[in-house]
Amino acid sequence: MRLPSPALPLACLLLVSSLTGCNQGGMKKNRPPAEPQTLRVETLTATTNNRGVYKFDIEVKEGERFQAVFEEDGRAYLATESLIDPAGESALEWQDWLYSDYSLTEAFYATEYVSTLNWPVRAEDGPLAPGTWTIEGSATTASGDPKSNAAITATILYRTDDAPTQGTIHAVVAYCTGIRDDSDIVAGIEAGVAHWQQLYASWGIDLTVEYSDIDVDPALPDTYKGVTAYQDLLDTKEGYPLLMVIGDLIADDNYVYGEAGAIPGPMIGSPISAVEVSWIAHAGSNGKFSDWEIGVLGETMAHETGHYLGMFHPVEMDWNYWDAVSDTDECTSTQSCERNLGKNLMFPYSLCYGASSCESQDELTDGQIGIMQRYAGVE
Repeated sequence: MRLPSPALPLACLLLVSSLTGCNQGGMKKNRPPAEPQTLRVETLTATTNNRGVYKFDIEVKEGERFQAVFEEDGRAYLATESLIDPAGESALEWQDWLYSDYSLTEAFYATEYVSTLNWPVRAEDGPLAPGTWTIEGSATTASGDPKSNAAITATILYRTDDAPTQGTIHAVVAYCTGIRDDSDIVAGIEAGVAHWQQLYASWGIDLTVEYSDIDVDPALPDTYKGVTAYQDLLDTKEGYPLLMVIGDLIADDNYVYGEAGAIPGPMIGSPISAVEVSWIAHAGSNGKFSDWEIGVLGETMAHETGHYLGMFHPVEMDWNYWDAVSDTDECTSTQSCERNLGKNLMFPYSLCYGASSCESQDELTDGQIGIMQRYAGVE
């Protein structure tokens, strides 16, 4: 979520606690890509033990990275607890991150129905050794009790590319009911998309866009609540495109620019598999897009997609929490953070001056770019 003033509260993506969650609906798989030269997909099943723990062994080949998406048919809250490499060494432990001052992935947060781990996240987390990797996770009830005998499905998507520096993202930009009838709104959205494409091209990502309509009320809910129509639309598409939904407002809030379904978001279809963008929050009270508002719109599209690909804010607005990227500044005050990170795409709010202009936020560090490039959905 990109906010026009630092005085406004931060709510860029509502993180759930380790014992709560609000995603709704099950999950179905997209159709496989027509020509999956660099992507292979497998589906595994397991049952939780009496402590609510599940475990999957996956086979990683030379030069691969992967995304693991976990789901449960009932109402379990799922979280990744550990990742063990082929040598039996720990590559990832929830204790090191869940209560840390640094954010690496939301896979540690217990979320209802779906939990997503993309690995590696940073350059120092890879490349991955080929062989058997073990992922262990937990399922709990809404009250936080272990959920035993729960049927867990894991969809593992392996991408062959051990040193990603260039890639392609396929996106579907979907207009909620009635929005495409207004040619001025459509023109503004398309101009914002063009800016989004330019930004991503500068970071080595070719963004292809297909426009669509979606039968969803333009008064959008928070993404974490889930919309089954997002899953339904993705199920009609080949491959694993990223879905961006254009609505009027998000959670009835004029200051919410956009939201991402998760950090990172699942490649496969689900009710949270989307980025939401509010056109009204960008166009202002007159409902017309100025040039600078289109610039902010394109940066919001890029920012929220950046969350979906795995990036956190470099610093949160209490100035006490940071991303886990080594080359983003670890600032500790409004003044220093705006000075050192204010032009960063993933800064938690827009730097705007009155109702006439905002600073461009079009910079990323090499470490941040690397996170996007390692997302398994980037071809």
